[in-house]
Amino acid sequence: MAPRAPRALAVLVAVLLAGGEVARRLAAPGGLFPGFIPLALDEFAIAAALLWGAWQGRALPLVIGWAACAGLLAGLLAANAAPLLGAPPKPGALTYTLALSALLLLALWSLWRSASGLKRDIH
Repeated sequence: MAPRAPRALAVLVAVLLAGGEVARRLAAPGGLFPGFIPLALDEFAIAAALLWGAWQGRALPLVIGWAACAGLLAGLLAANAAPLLGAPPKPGALTYTLALSALLLLALWSLWRSASGLKRDIH
């Protein structure tokens, strides 16, 4: 059985990730379409993996979801931190970098806590 905190956080992060992507695409010029599905597929896949892990209640599916989430966040963090490290300026780069850093720490903590339940699931 996976620890409760990572399961609850997985549901919260999945809803916020998918909802935030829809809101971001609605605010972009052109709205949701064209290209909404290909561009938002990674966030929706991560949200689905987190929800699946939380629903299963076992450590391994939750570890998979949190590891995928941490990977996505690390990539986004690298892209958004680049303007702070000498790349061409981007509005809001500092805010995005700080928010993504906090989310990455949350994902890594949840991954660590979920992984602590792996031994119990195997035995």
